Amino acid sequence: MLLSMVCYVLAVLFGAAASIGCFRFWSIGIPASYTLITLLRVGTVASSHSQNAVFLMGTQERTIAYSFLLCVMVLAIRLLQSIRDAVPPSNEPGR
Repeated sequence: MLLSMVCYVLAVLFGAAASIGCFRFWSIGIPASYTLITLLRVGTVASSHSQNAVFLMGTQERTIAYSFLLCVMVLAIRLLQSIRDAVPPSNEPGR
């Protein structure tokens, strides 16, 4: 699990380096949100009940899962847009 998470975060960061525009900020925001939630979880574990730590861990897992899905969706939309822009329009009727 740790290795897959590290690979995923590295893929997102390399995607941020390779992208331009809003996708770059999105790619930087995902690991930043992971780091923020991890710091909150680690900082509150010692001073609170175990329920709070479990809640933050669940929040972190949901953030990872949903951001992965959103990242794939945004990337797919961006790729479809680039394909649409690269293909010249056809002069044939009905297309």
